[in-house]
Amino acid sequence: MIVFIGDIHGEFGKLNSFMNEFYSKHKEPLTFIICGDVAYFWENEPIPNIKLPHDSKLIWIPGNHEEWSIIDRYELGKLHELQPNVFLATFGAIEKIEGKKIMFCGGAESTDKNLRKTFVDWFPQEIITNKDMNFLFDNIESQKIDILVSHTSPGRFLPKLREKLHWMNERSTDPSTYALDIIIDKFKPSLCVFGHFHIFTEGKIDDTYFSCLSYLRSNQTYHKILKT
Repeated sequence: MIVFIGDIHGEFGKLNSFMNEFYSKHKEPLTFIICGDVAYFWENEPIPNIKLPHDSKLIWIPGNHEEWSIIDRYELGKLHELQPNVFLATFGAIEKIEGKKIMFCGGAESTDKNLRKTFVDWFPQEIITNKDMNFLFDNIESQKIDILVSHTSPGRFLPKLREKLHWMNERSTDPSTYALDIIIDKFKPSLCVFGHFHIFTEGKIDDTYFSCLSYLRSNQTYHKILKT
């Protein structure tokens, strides 16, 4: 079973509780995937202690609120094990999980960057960059994937999100959203899961379903279960 989780924003205690309570109900190894904004500026430590349930694993992608000066040290297109069974998925990583081919493409632009300090708690490389896209097209053969996990929404889903978030127009200028559209056109996922907007909504555009997950502290839906 795959469990997608929205932004956690440093709530590692609540994350640990959620994962262990969820495991206690299902009694099977689980793959938890965080859709960005782990949001912990950790200096010399990768991430705080994650208490995973038995035989389960956690994969997370970078959002915009991350320590990007550390993330940039990791090679693109791979899963990097930071703690036992805890993995950072850098841009373009593809992993087959329970029969589903999943591509991980983190990154987004912060709308609050003017309130943050450059290279301390805001990093200009937070967006999906030309370097990321060049890596994708130079190193990954065209193939069909089942699921795209991103932090922000591909551009094609933004009109649906605006139906719930009339204040979100500034996020539509994020170049990451257009990059994700290109990725969908190339790799044709049937499902896209993302966070970033702190609301829950689902829908379908053309041949791709999407799930936008709320953040961990919200009363809205912040996780999605995929049974395989």
